[in-house]
This record gives sequence, structure tokens and C-alpha cells, in this order.
Amino acid sequence: MRILDQLSKLIVVTAYLVKQYFYILQSPKKAASFFTEMYIKAIDSKPTTLPNGKGLKRKNLEELFPGIAFKNISVYAKFDSLFDNSYSPNNSSLVSTKEIFTLTALVKYLSPNRIFEFGSFKGWTLANLVENAEIKTQIFSLDILSRDAEDSKIESILNNKNVTKFIADSAVFDFTPFLKSIDYIFIDACHSEESVRKDSENAFKMLTPNGLIIWHDFNLAHPGVYKYLTELSKSKTIYSIKNTALVIYSQRDNDLR
Repeated sequence: MRILDQLSKLIVVTAYLVKQYFYILQSPKKAASFFTEMYIKAIDSKPTTLPNGKGLKRKNLEELFPGIAFKNISVYAKFDSLFDNSYSPNNSSLVSTKEIFTLTALVKYLSPNRIFEFGSFKGWTLANLVENAEIKTQIFSLDILSRDAEDSKIESILNNKNVTKFIADSAVFDFTPFLKSIDYIFIDACHSEESVRKDSENAFKMLTPNGLIIWHDFNLAHPGVYKYLTELSKSKTIYSIKNTALVIYSQRDNDLR
């Protein structure tokens, strides 16, 4: 079944490539934006998340950020991850290719001055954020453990002078230096309801007026994340991004409520 499923997706990808062949050749810019468009708009197969909680609105990324699918992004990913876009209880914590495209496209679209990541693990997601950030962007990551990078390329990317890595428990970390100064926050650390709530409360304090918070693992495999975000949706405008396990909060949108 796995082989047939992959073959089916490969046929879809091949058909789409043939259809877009002349479009891609028109200009380098269109060629560079092609794969972003393919993941964000064109190939919506199986949803990554299980059914959403009551009150949490589901949106396409393009609905929230018009034109984002045409941003030129650089993605560092393994080839076989092309087939890892559907929700799987066995890999429910991993960031899928579609989610990486979403996260990196948002970096390109928003051009944040400062990025903060809760939970970097082996640095795969962080490296993709770094690769798509502007030269001036300051990037911070916080993880409770020090881990080796996924591979040598990721290690090289994370040695960027603008990347600062903290090894500490977010429950006791001093966020004072970051208050009201972060434009882009990605939360993917401890998944208990208490931890997600605490990390989120600190994240809200760190946001600039145009800031954005993105949570990962909004699915029933992570009941703490699922419960907290469903509850949060009653007091704040947040959106579940279709075909991902990502939820987004925009400070500007909530200020306009």
C-alpha cells in the first residue's frame, strides 16, 4: 500500500511538472517560485492534521498572506520527504516538507528582524529558517538539551554569526531581553498543556506589534497542544493552516479585532 501510495503521488507530481514545463522556462524567477507554489497551492492531497477543534478556523496560507506562494525560497530537505505530507501517528512530531515550505515562505514574506524558536532538536527546521532569513536577521533558538546537528550541512548553516543558541529549560529561562522585540516565533518544544501554555505566554510578551507566532503539532497525537490551542481560539484569532499541523497567530490581526 505504501508503494502504491507513493507511486500515485509521483504520477500526480509528474503530470503537474509536464503541465508547468513551459511556465517554468519563462523566467528564472518563475522557476525559483515553482516548488513553493507546488507545495502550498497545487498539490493538496491528504490533510496532515486530524479534525480541528471547535472554533478553530482552517485557512489556506494564500488566504492569509496573498502572494506568498510566489516567494523564492531555499529548502534543505531529504528527497524522500516529498512523500511525507500526510499525518502519521508514527511520525506525528516531525515537521513535514509542506510545513517546512510554509515556515520558510513566511520568513521570506514577512522579512522578520528577529526570529525565536522554542525547541530546535537537531536543527533541521532552524537551518531552513536561517537559509531564508535576510542577512540582518537575528535568530535565536532555545532547547533543553544540546544535540548534534542532523548533518554537516545543517551544522555549517547554524554556525552563522547571526544565530544564537541557548541550552535551558524554557520554564525557567529569562525572556526579559526579548520582550516586545521578536517578529517571528516558532513553538515546537515540550508538548504538555502546561508547557505549551507557559511557552505561549512568554511568546506573547516577546511579540512586536507586527509579530507572528506559529505552533507545531496541532493534532490529537499531542493532546496538550490540541487542548491549549482550542481553548486559546476562544479569546484570540488563530488559524489552523490546511494540510499542516501548524497554527498561526498574528498580533496585527488581533489588534484589529
